[in-house]
Amino acid sequence: MTKDRVIALYCKPYKEIPSIDSNKTLHERLYYKEILFLGRWHEVNSILHLENTVFKSLEQGEEQLLDKAHQVIVR
Repeated sequence: MTKDRVIALYCKPYKEIPSIDSNKTLHERLYYKEILFLGRWHEVNSILHLENTVFKSLEQGEEQLLDKAHQVIVR
């Protein structure tokens, strides 16, 4: 999948980090945040790795509990 297709599907990332290695290969990391409710609210970061604008892999980044003071119980 190309970078343009990734952005078309998932929107613009909140952060992008490009780099070029000694072989002139473009490496890009696209950062996305998701807010999920799993009994409590969590923020999850996903990092998409691209080489020469082609998707190569997905990494789960940091996860943060957003509401430490309150817990919602669903029955």
